[in-house]
Amino acid sequence: MPRARSLFWAVVGLATVVRVVPAIRRPLQVDEAYTLHTAAMPLAQILRTLRELDVHPPLFWIVLHAVEAAHIPDVVVRLFMAALGVATVVVLFFIVRMWHSENAALIAAFCAAVMPSLIFYDIT
Repeated sequence: MPRARSLFWAVVGLATVVRVVPAIRRPLQVDEAYTLHTAAMPLAQILRTLRELDVHPPLFWIVLHAVEAAHIPDVVVRLFMAALGVATVVVLFFIVRMWHSENAALIAAFCAAVMPSLIFYDIT
């Protein structure tokens, strides 16, 4: 058990590093700029824009609108998204462990921790 616990924390640490470092260092992506631009609009305009030009549900945009109104730096939003990404790796571990075994859960969590597409979208 102590070995499995150490491996679990190593996977969580790896997931954290591979998300936080690019979140801090990578320049703003086009999608992120569009999202921040849209979120800075008045709320009625955001909803109109989403209805006409986007397919995503409005809750994310409304929350981001409040973040923009509070003038929270973009890097803080990225770090919050990275934290959610790390949390999903942890949740995946516990779900797989519940369904199968601790070894399977460690493998699944490791794969989620280092999957390039998850890393990219977890900080965007």
